[in-house]
Amino acid sequence: SQWHCKFCQRELSSTEMIRVTMTGDLLADYTGHMVGVGGKLKIDHREALKPLGGMPYEIEADVFRD
Repeated sequence: SQWHCKFCQRELSSTEMIRVTMTGDLLADYTGHMVGVGGKLKIDHREALKPLGGMPYEIEADVFRD
């Protein structure tokens, strides 16, 4: 939704997105193609109940493949 970021579609459900936080010295530039990330997945079940708000899924990425 527009509350997640100004670039998102208004109808986009919060459960259709995953916040990725890079750990250590990992960095990434914006890209329009698929990349791979690996790490620890966290799920906030209370946020998942808010269909158009919140961010229920987060990956603490310690692996990045471009």
